[in-house]
Amino acid sequence: MSDDFHRIRRLPPYVFAHIDPIKAKARRRRRYYRLGHGQSGYADPQHIVEKLQETVKDPRTHRYSTSRGIPGLRKAQASYYGRRFGVKLNPDTQIVATTGSKEGFANMASAITAPGDVVLVPNPTYPIHSFGFIMSGGVVRSMPADPNEDFMRSLDRAVRHSIPKPIALVLNYPANPTAYTADLDFYTEVVKYCKANDIFILSDLAYSEIYFDEDAPRHPCCRCRAPSISLSNSPPCPRPIPCPAGAWALPWAMNG
Repeated sequence: MSDDFHRIRRLPPYVFAHIDPIKAKARRRRRYYRLGHGQSGYADPQHIVEKLQETVKDPRTHRYSTSRGIPGLRKAQASYYGRRFGVKLNPDTQIVATTGSKEGFANMASAITAPGDVVLVPNPTYPIHSFGFIMSGGVVRSMPADPNEDFMRSLDRAVRHSIPKPIALVLNYPANPTAYTADLDFYTEVVKYCKANDIFILSDLAYSEIYFDEDAPRHPCCRCRAPSISLSNSPPCPRPIPCPAGAWALPWAMNG
């Protein structure tokens, strides 16, 4: 029986698996700090640990959740987006709870990708941005990760010279692993272009709450007013953008 699986063979090397032996070797010689895995070096906040313990003891939590996530959680997420970004979301049609933005991206890839579909992904980027589409049979075309003045030229060139035309563009700002950030002018231009060319924007916002200025950065939807897509069984709509994937563990120094 062959253990040579086509979809596994298509995957590029997993960067974390590659550096694990290097870390193990370095650990024997000196102390070092890991900056590349999004993993806190501290214990999780005590009040969060206590709340988890309290919740686990409640028999009502010993059941399967609803497929979209429990209604109270989705309503809380909608309220958060309203307070934080001034963006109004419908918790029943525009929010899905997953076990992390990584799983959300993988599920999104499975939902929208047909074999041979082209997806534009920044390079370098977090592995799931590519892996999810490769596992779903898609074709990944690399884009520059730096949101500078050359980005739009690269995007236009990729769209014009890809056959078939790309179905989606992945964005990740603040970016992992490059730490690039993008302003609202950048998002406005990208959203305008992708609307005109019928392309999804999949925006990984896992690091949206990590910033160093007193004023919190705004969400790209604040200016673009582009509708967000839904992974739930909602009525079909025109190709909407963007689809933000947020995370709650990283901003509060918790291990995912």
